[in-house]
Amino acid sequence: MVLTIHWKDCGFSLKQIRSVASRLERRLKELKKVVEERKYSDDAGSLVVPTDTRHVAAARVFANQCKDAELLVIIGIGGSNLGAVAVQEAVLGKYYNLRSKLEVLYADTVDPNSLHHITNRVKDVIKAGKKVVINAISKSGTTTETIANFEVILEAIGKDKNAFVMVTTDGGTEFEALAKKHTFHTLQVPKHVGGRYSVFTTIGLFPLAVMGVDIERLVEGAHGMLQHCLRMDISSNPALMLAAIAYLQHKKHRVHNTFVFSNDLHGYALWYRQLLAESIGKSPSTGIIPTISVGSTDLHSVGQLDIAGPDLSYYRFVTVTSPVHHVTVPRLQKMCRPIPTVCGKSYRDLLSAIVQGTQTAFRKHKRRFIEIELPDTDEDTIGGLLQAEMISMMLLGHLLKINPFDQPAVEEYKEATRKILASGKIC
Repeated sequence: MVLTIHWKDCGFSLKQIRSVASRLERRLKELKKVVEERKYSDDAGSLVVPTDTRHVAAARVFANQCKDAELLVIIGIGGSNLGAVAVQEAVLGKYYNLRSKLEVLYADTVDPNSLHHITNRVKDVIKAGKKVVINAISKSGTTTETIANFEVILEAIGKDKNAFVMVTTDGGTEFEALAKKHTFHTLQVPKHVGGRYSVFTTIGLFPLAVMGVDIERLVEGAHGMLQHCLRMDISSNPALMLAAIAYLQHKKHRVHNTFVFSNDLHGYALWYRQLLAESIGKSPSTGIIPTISVGSTDLHSVGQLDIAGPDLSYYRFVTVTSPVHHVTVPRLQKMCRPIPTVCGKSYRDLLSAIVQGTQTAFRKHKRRFIEIELPDTDEDTIGGLLQAEMISMMLLGHLLKINPFDQPAVEEYKEATRKILASGKIC
């Protein structure tokens, strides 16, 4: 298995966790049936995706046409880009753009300053005769921000032959029809796979393949985890363990803090924040507030509050056993006299000591936490992690008796925005 959950500081006994988990036996059987019958029409149809090789094949065919690209611009928001961000940062590193031949930019919100810089960069690359890949993503094809940004960037590229334009959307949308009319490339997404559950569809796989992520390994990791997460054995099913503990925590601890001890996992934390907020935030009585901390940075900003403030939060520490790169503090001791114990230590050891020190302080103040330990941040590990999180959310929704697949309140803001734009009465 690609992750280990250390649960003994969560505040509940294994007996209590097993008791909650036992209530999910029927739901797990239902989810297993969805996979076995390949029921894309089910709300949980995203579980079929890692078993369906067509998604990887379609993404790979088009990505192979983009190997010489200088710039990739991903136009999408929420579930349409957070999965790609999560995998890119975890697997390739947060500072990927500093060392890669391919530059990756994200156009999500309608911030004029951001779009100004993105369009200027697009124009510069086009002017230099280099290839630009534009990937516009909207399942519905009616996302205000995505349509606006796409139009602006299309104007910037004009009819340049070095622009490769891909539209990813549900089949049968007007967005798809318009893309085909303009001879853009298109990729379809299964209709019943929601945006926040779509990272293993072409929504995530095409841009990640262009970046150089091994999408085959990514999906293999998800598929392997899927097999574990459809079992009733809590010792080998991390999704079952995560869902049961989250359920036990939610009455007293309505704030769930994903505390990542790697800068490269910040994108994953953003992805998980949306997954939890949109899936569970359906009413004042059941909503859970997801927050994010990055260690050790945030220990020096909100650590005092976390350790000694009001006991409102449940913490999920996420750690990596073997980082990609290795750094060691020199033994020269030019500046180490105030803390001589850091000299000669590897950064892995320093961070491990900080994690252990943090957990010691949390225990002293009776803060509830678990640790999700990852062996590394390779494709199969991250694929497995994201798959476990998505299944745990489906199970948590079942325990809370809510639908973890819709987002009706988000649709309210979208509809109101469209009405305001149509009326012309903008303040």
